[in-house]
Amino acid sequence: RDALHRVLLNEAEIEDALAQLGFRTVVLGEMSVSDQIRSFSNARVIVGAHGAGLSNLMFAPPGAAVVEISNTTIYHMGDFKFISAQMGHRYAEVVSGWYPEDRSTALGQKSDYLVDAGQVLLALQDVAPEVFTR
Repeated sequence: RDALHRVLLNEAEIEDALAQLGFRTVVLGEMSVSDQIRSFSNARVIVGAHGAGLSNLMFAPPGAAVVEISNTTIYHMGDFKFISAQMGHRYAEVVSGWYPEDRSTALGQKSDYLVDAGQVLLALQDVAPEVFTR
């Protein structure tokens, strides 16, 4: 929510879909480092847009499920997939190619984008089916 670049434009829609499954939204830029570490170390399932804050994955317990949301201009950056593999996390990535019409040309790594909430839920179901059986 506080990203300056690569803004997930329909973040509220994703948050609403996840809230119905019991997820809590955190804005890392509003948290101290120790609160970020505490939040990730207690998380069993993490869904987040690609960004520096996902580096906190290293504090999540082994076996945590991670869904990274990215777009076609940055999906080649495998940082969080690598961290997840090293830490024993279950990992899925949702890669979106959906950009606002006025931004369809001159796309760059800082492009704002949208993602289909249904795709996020499908990825979540793949790596954390337990979320749907509560």
